[in-house]
Amino acid sequence: SFFRRSRDSSSRTGKIKGGLLLDNRTAIIFIHGFMGCSAQFDELIEMLGTKSVSFHKLVLPGHETDLSGFNKSRSRHWRQYVNESVEEICRSYDRVLIVGHSMGGLLAVNTAVSLPSDSQTRKKIIGIVAVSFPLALKFTFRCLKIRLGAIGKQKKNELAQITAARRFCGVSGINIFNSALLIPNSLG
Repeated sequence: SFFRRSRDSSSRTGKIKGGLLLDNRTAIIFIHGFMGCSAQFDELIEMLGTKSVSFHKLVLPGHETDLSGFNKSRSRHWRQYVNESVEEICRSYDRVLIVGHSMGGLLAVNTAVSLPSDSQTRKKIIGIVAVSFPLALKFTFRCLKIRLGAIGKQKKNELAQITAARRFCGVSGINIFNSALLIPNSLG
């Protein structure tokens, strides 16, 4: 289906540092970034070690698919999907924490601020953690090297950032010849 959601749940009870109670009435929603994938949160979820918390890893439309599937989605689809998913998840939990990486952080903030201040959904959102929040985009040679390196074959002694970009890329089938097809989605 065009919209997919991956869900992992834990069965223990506990707290995260700072006294934030996380129990079976708490959900944590994870939103990956542009061309990312839900797997990028697996190690974080494992490290949290929280108990009885429900984890919801959203898969943005067009992600975790091939280039053709990615090009069928646009930023409006991503916003709509996150809005609907947050609304749906908030109906089942008393407290919801949203964690977004890069563009996922932007989508999380956009969803929260677009909700009426008196809505039940907004009242249930206890916080947003925006990791690598993109306040400005800056094109650099290093960025280009990482992106181009990630679509190529793995090389011995390559930069760790290239390996990570390849590992967590949520769009398959990209090569040097078709990478220009990413431009429409890159522009919003």
